[in-house]
Amino acid sequence: VNVALDRFDKIHKHVSLGRGLVNLSRLGSAAWQNQLARTKKSIESIVEDLIKIYSSRRQPRGYSYVGDNEFLDMLAASFPFDETPDQRAAIKDVLCDLEKISPMDRVVLGDVGFGKTEVALRASMKAVASGRQVFFMAPTTVLADQHYITAKNRLGGLGVNIDLLSRFQKKSEQLVVLDKIKNKKTDIVIGTHRLMSNDVPTESLGMLI
Repeated sequence: VNVALDRFDKIHKHVSLGRGLVNLSRLGSAAWQNQLARTKKSIESIVEDLIKIYSSRRQPRGYSYVGDNEFLDMLAASFPFDETPDQRAAIKDVLCDLEKISPMDRVVLGDVGFGKTEVALRASMKAVASGRQVFFMAPTTVLADQHYITAKNRLGGLGVNIDLLSRFQKKSEQLVVLDKIKNKKTDIVIGTHRLMSNDVPTESLGMLI
């Protein structure tokens, strides 16, 4: 197949999930049409799943978060730095989301050191003050440890119970944390993707970060 130079950007390296040689189909052939039909059917299935997911996200969460409270005020007052304009806006937007009847689905973007963790801690405090548990997931055990230390320093003095959960802990230590989650003896659990395991209770979960 000849491709004009002004359409060279249409050529991409083929990526296959399988191994070995890739069977190519001639354009317009029966094999090509079958593959095209299977692809369309797969796309339709994905679209249907996305519609269901986003539709469910607009349903009422079944409980409400408290409004402004003294714990949030105390946490804000203990912040050792001056909030940047963007950070203040992000905190306000997130806290406003939590006062809506539908679940929050928000992404907070920012470079390293620009205060994303503080935004997460303010939201966590609102959830905890409302009687809900928070799962704070990090991509690595090192980052999970750092967030755990930060959360203990910022929230521990306010009576918030915080635990750490990862596969690097002993099995007995993990079981203790799981029991505390089940019996609502912990408020915030910081960990790795171990938080996504099937044995982690989520009955009281109010926020996933």
